[in-house]
Amino acid sequence: MLSRPGLAVIVIAALVSGCMSNSPSPSQSQSATAIPTGTPTLATSFPPAGTPSASPTSPPLHGVFTYTGSLISGGGGGCVALLHDGRVLATDIDYLGAGLAEAQLYDPATGKWALTGLMAAASGTCSAVTLLDGRVFVDDGGGGTRDSVYDPATGKFSLTGPITGEGAFETVTLLSDGRVLLAGGASGPGTGFLATAEIYNPATNTFARTGSMRTARENALALLLPDRHVLVVGGDQEMNTRTLASAEIFNPETGKWSPTGPMSKTRSHLGGTVLPDGRVLVVGGFNIEDNVLPSAETYDPSTGRFTLTGAMSIGRLDPSATLLKDGTVLVVSPDPDSATFGELYDPATGQFKKVGQVDRNAFGNIPPVRLIDGRVLFPGDPSGMYWP
Repeated sequence: MLSRPGLAVIVIAALVSGCMSNSPSPSQSQSATAIPTGTPTLATSFPPAGTPSASPTSPPLHGVFTYTGSLISGGGGGCVALLHDGRVLATDIDYLGAGLAEAQLYDPATGKWALTGLMAAASGTCSAVTLLDGRVFVDDGGGGTRDSVYDPATGKFSLTGPITGEGAFETVTLLSDGRVLLAGGASGPGTGFLATAEIYNPATNTFARTGSMRTARENALALLLPDRHVLVVGGDQEMNTRTLASAEIFNPETGKWSPTGPMSKTRSHLGGTVLPDGRVLVVGGFNIEDNVLPSAETYDPSTGRFTLTGAMSIGRLDPSATLLKDGTVLVVSPDPDSATFGELYDPATGQFKKVGQVDRNAFGNIPPVRLIDGRVLFPGDPSGMYWP
């Protein structure tokens, strides 16, 4: 029986000699900027903290992984979002007591992290999406009563209005109109799997119930399709003793769900992304019959059908699938038994190939994010960087 693992973050060693930057030194330090106060418990000043060395600004080679600056602290869990100015917010990183957690900003120009405001309603299992106005919505993910919104202009978090549901580990999807869909999850450890869904409206800072899914599920995958509908696929029930192959589509205009698919295999803890041609790639995951899966499938919204595509070299649990600028997909996973390398999926051929080599000494649970320049950042201690 599996406990819910964190999302994939891999800190990765260079594939060739000489393409890895130096590890951060404990002696390197600078003072963190004090955050303005004004919202009780949500912003504070920080003492000096260690600062890692910057990452290289030009690629050592293409298709390799290198190190970049380390998180100032933490790395065992959290979530990330790409800001409009190209920086990366990593939040809900470390428990600091009293329900607070750290947030940090990564600057790709310097390869360094800096502390920013504290997040309330922290759980270590959050999901984050960048809103259309540049702020970041952070879902607690742990069954809390309120979520948070980060404002890059002030460096502060503020609380949302009360959540209407009680779910944890739900999917979080930014809709094309700027609202945020939260679907499924569980109401408690091992019990109460949910089909309910709600929508957060940034304009009013409030949540409202919408139509429920046809099937209760947690640890599912949710993706916004080109037609502005949302695909929710897979997941599990009964604490990984029943995994799901079913999929459904949410229509934001009607608030209703309709069935699609199903996949060829049941999958929970799966990864995926939308391909440039509008299809969806689904990779890896877990099911009762096959354990950790190396297989992958593509979903065609025009037909509503899943089709098996080329398989990965190994099974991957909670894999991340990052769409690169050239249309290929980088897949990595946090499981040290299956993560000695990444894999690159080519939609033109339907095949995977191995890339890079993973540093087994540095794993974390924060998902990767593609930077504006096309590189892929893996936040951690140290952080990793993939150079396409």
